[in-house]
This record gives sequence, C-alpha cells and structure tokens, in this order.
Amino acid sequence: MFEDKITEIERELKNVLDSRSPKDLHDVCAYLPLAGGKRLRPLLALLSCGAFSDYRKAMPFGVSLELIHNFTLLHDDLMDRDAIRRGIKTAHVVYGEPLAILAGDALYSVAFECIADSYDNALARALSKETAHMTLDICHGQSLDMAYENAEPSEEEYLNMIYKKTAVFFEKAAFCGAIIGNADESSARRLGEMGRYMGMGFQLWDDLLSIIGDEEKTGKAVGNDLVRGKRTLVILKAKKHGVTLGVLGNQNAGEEELMDAVRALRECGAVDEVKNIAEDYLLKARSMAINRDLVDFIDMVRKREK
Repeated sequence: MFEDKITEIERELKNVLDSRSPKDLHDVCAYLPLAGGKRLRPLLALLSCGAFSDYRKAMPFGVSLELIHNFTLLHDDLMDRDAIRRGIKTAHVVYGEPLAILAGDALYSVAFECIADSYDNALARALSKETAHMTLDICHGQSLDMAYENAEPSEEEYLNMIYKKTAVFFEKAAFCGAIIGNADESSARRLGEMGRYMGMGFQLWDDLLSIIGDEEKTGKAVGNDLVRGKRTLVILKAKKHGVTLGVLGNQNAGEEELMDAVRALRECGAVDEVKNIAEDYLLKARSMAINRDLVDFIDMVRKREK
C-alpha cells in the first residue's frame, strides 16, 4: 500500500543526502536513513497535503521530517546504547560515537535547509516554527523517557511523555501537510488531532512489539526495554495487577527469564489492556480521517508487525 509514494520519498531522500550532506560525513549521514524504515511521517505529510492539493508539494517537508526522525534515532541509539536498528548495527557501533553525534546534527541542519529552499518565505517560516517546536517536544520527551528508567511515572505522566516523544511528530506531519496543501485552519487542526491520536496508538503498539514482537520483523532486540528498566504502560498496568518483574532493569537477564516475564505480562492481562488502549487511539484517529487514503494509512499502522 502506498508503494509509489514511498518510492518517491526514498528517491528524494537519497537525492537530498547525496547533494546536501557534508562530503566527509556523507556515509554516516546516509547510513541509517537509507537502511530502510517505514517512512510513515513523510507519507502522512504527503497524504494530508493530498487531501487538499497535489501531494508532491509536501515532499520537501516530508523529507525534512524523515531527516529529523533519523537524527533523533541516531542520538537515541547512542543514549540507550542500542546495538541494532532496522536489523543492522547502529551507527555509533559502526562509525563511533563522535561521528554518530555529528551525523545527527548534520541531518537536523539539512532538514531545515530543505524547508527554507522549498517554500516561500511565509510558509517556510511557519513550517520551520512548527518543526522547531516539534523537535523541542521530542527532546523533552526523550529526557522524560530516560528519567522514567529510574523513577516510576503515573500512567498520565507516561502518556504525556509518549505524546512528546512520538505522537507530536505525527501531529505536525499531518497538520503541516494540510497547511502546505492550503487547507483551512479548522481542517488542518482536525488532521493534526488525527495525527496525534495515531501517534499515541503507534507508540503504545511499539512498546508492546518491543516485548512480544518478532525480532526478525521488528529489526530491534526484543526484551531490550525490559532489561533497560523502561516503565512502559504495560509494566505500569502489570504492577496494578500485583505483578513485579525481576528482569526489569536487569542487564544480565537471560532468555528464559525474559520469556517468563513476557508470559507473566500476558497472563495478568496487561498486554491485552495496552493493546485495547492502542486500538482505541487508532480508531479515534480513523474517525477523524477525511478521505480514503488517510483511512487506509491508519489501517496500515493498526496492522503493522514491525
């Protein structure tokens, strides 16, 4: 689904990286962005724009979102000490920490260059402001995520954190895509809200995949969130059922211990509870979609296995 648009995104992403990333940093800048990915954020921007105008108008902005997304992943992987992303070694493992940091900074800079070079002054200013606010929220969300490895949040605090870390990305993709398509303010806000709900459901399902997913499909080490001590919503729900996990924060936990923990999360009902919450968010998003493409996009996210 949407293969043609994703192919266009891939082609433009490669063109931008080949032409704009610093020559001495090109390989590390291109390493993660061109290693695959679902391209959901740029695709949502294109589809939101396409609901009102030619979707291609949003391509430069969509590419800028993908560059910023990869900037955050480069730095997140380093902070979390992750060794695998998209089924390959992470950039800091391959190129070293200093180059991974610099590549992330370069991708962030190129993203704003794409916006500045592609839109008229008023629109470029509006998009840059929305994108900058989004990135500040993402950084705040990441700082909260790290803090919650050592202190337990309430469910409300956790949901606020994933809004800032993840859902705001989808909110801005949809809102700004609609603005590029010359949507009226009310319609653009509606799509932004749709994106926010979708992003919340996306992240909750992502949390579950990190625990119960197939590592070959997700491209990430399953169980990593448990051994790092992340208090995701499924962990908070399990605690309400009186389930505490010895593997939580235990870097030396073995495979059998992880399997026992996953079994406990399933049996206490926490996994199903979070599945239902994620589905509720996605159905809210679906109810706010204004055309078939956006409905199909949300359904694609609902059915994903990676």
